[in-house]
Amino acid sequence: FITLRNVVDEVGVDAIRFMMISRVSDKKIDFDFNLVKSKTKDNPVFYVQYAYARCKSLEKTFKEVSGKNVNLEDIENINLYNLKLIEEKILIKKLCNFFNVVISAANSYEPHKLTNYLYDLAKDFHSYWGLGRISDSNKIISEDLNLSMSRIVMTTIIGDIIKKGMNILNIECPENM
Repeated sequence: FITLRNVVDEVGVDAIRFMMISRVSDKKIDFDFNLVKSKTKDNPVFYVQYAYARCKSLEKTFKEVSGKNVNLEDIENINLYNLKLIEEKILIKKLCNFFNVVISAANSYEPHKLTNYLYDLAKDFHSYWGLGRISDSNKIISEDLNLSMSRIVMTTIIGDIIKKGMNILNIECPENM
């Protein structure tokens, strides 16, 4: 047998915590040691952390390319009507639902609602980011500064929501991976 201490030493506390609370409490846990150790999209905690790191990387790249900081306090000056893709609208709706998910998870003592939300948000964000590989017009950072600023603001908010959710769960969110 393997003790929990051995597993924590091998894969880290964040991976264990995320995997343990991402299931309904009355369900049997099927713990896949190799999955938890993997650095792929199949590992939910890695996938969510990687989405956050990708958001931070995009913010940094935008600042280097445009010379502009992303300041959410100036959001009134940013034309969010530029966000017209279906994927952008899906992400905006999901972002707007964060508060409700947190309240529901807390009121019902079901933290898996928050882990599932974060995983779904990460999945939608990674898919959205991947659109830029299909078409240059879908890149988050493009030659159109106004469009890029709108997309970077949304990306920054996605990163902030992931960070807040992971903080609630007491799981690290590294900016680089």
